[in-house]
Amino acid sequence: MKANRHGMFVFALVFLSSGAMLLAASGPLEEVMSSGRISSYGRISYFQDDYSYTAYQHGIVVRHSATGRTEAVAVSGDGFPLRPGFQRALDKDPVLAGRLGGSLSPVVSLFDGKVQAQLFEGGAMLYEALSNNNWWNWHARRQLSTGPSVIALPKEPGAWVISLDYRGGYTPPRKNQDPFLLIRNDGRVTVNDPFGMQPRIETRISVSQVHELLRFALVQNDFFSLNGAAIDKAVNLEIQRKRVPRVTDLPKTVMRMRTFHQQHEVQCYAVGFYADKLPELASLQKLHRIEQRLSRFMDQLRGE
Repeated sequence: MKANRHGMFVFALVFLSSGAMLLAASGPLEEVMSSGRISSYGRISYFQDDYSYTAYQHGIVVRHSATGRTEAVAVSGDGFPLRPGFQRALDKDPVLAGRLGGSLSPVVSLFDGKVQAQLFEGGAMLYEALSNNNWWNWHARRQLSTGPSVIALPKEPGAWVISLDYRGGYTPPRKNQDPFLLIRNDGRVTVNDPFGMQPRIETRISVSQVHELLRFALVQNDFFSLNGAAIDKAVNLEIQRKRVPRVTDLPKTVMRMRTFHQQHEVQCYAVGFYADKLPELASLQKLHRIEQRLSRFMDQLRGE
């Protein structure tokens, strides 16, 4: 084991390939770099290749000096499993484990697998395959409360987190049963036309954009507290009380959201139509705001 003047320790460990632990994705550079710099190193001295490193409140940025290529890893939740080599290092050094704290990202593969990285509350750990070395940086705990709230996502690779569908109503026959919109925890997005009139779109957004959509739904509009049956009941009461026109040929909105800790579904009839007629129903308005946000998101991906 070796130590440098910055308090960094590194030792060679046998590299155990664990494909299930890796997510070949980079965090969003702009959001990470705008979140407040914590510390940086012009060169990671124990790596054979030449990498520089900068820690920010919401992630890290690593640069490969020879190519100028820069990749980032963003905070994306908490309690992620550790890379086996990182876990062994922490098991051997309880002081280091205490300084780093809990994990805030999955193991992320950078630079086509040449480097693997994982974020922690008080630092980050990196592994370089070429030198077979671990390296880590510790610092003051990240002040995530000063930035966007972090929502813990499901840990299974490719798990869905947002789904929007429309069922029933006076529509053409469906050619498939997939939802109109499906967003996964790794940023993969599917926009589907179940009637077969528009092409299916498969694309990817940043994990920070996934968090942004979830924050809008869960934090700003209390999606987990919404009850579709209760909203439909309140709408029917208001229809009778205010003599609002009743519609019978529109579809039902089926919206599902999922985090690491919770999963919830709301089914509600003719959301947009009644939201326009009944602005005083707060729960209906919250659901409508989420639906509008997701609808605009789909339009943007389709270029409309």
